[in-house]
Amino acid sequence: MEMGVAFEADSVEALGELIKAKNLAETVSRYNELAEKGKDEDFNKDASFMKAVEGEKYYALYMGMSSSGTFGGIDTDLQGRVYSEDGAIIEGLYAAGETASGRVLYKEYPGSGTAIMCFLTFGREAGRHAAENLK
Repeated sequence: MEMGVAFEADSVEALGELIKAKNLAETVSRYNELAEKGKDEDFNKDASFMKAVEGEKYYALYMGMSSSGTFGGIDTDLQGRVYSEDGAIIEGLYAAGETASGRVLYKEYPGSGTAIMCFLTFGREAGRHAAENLK
């Protein structure tokens, strides 16, 4: 809370004012109404997970958008060989990992460990290809 990313209040209304969320009290009220009904009519959340928001203290956390990796980068083929700007393979140059996601993760990160799997797979393939083509 000292860092300004966590907030505490004695009521939902007070928390809403603190974090400048104009509709927080109404949103929580609607959610509690649906939890009482045992059916999420707004988002189809499984009723077993719907618990009323209530208590003596209420908390909010600031959670900003972030990325855990890079997008784009060096353009490689499936063997990890690096392309030059004119599209030709640069002989003997290989890349894998986050710096070489020019074709795999060039628009967005799909999540779920996909980057780890891709980078391990392409790193292994680049190493295999490089070893087979030693001169």
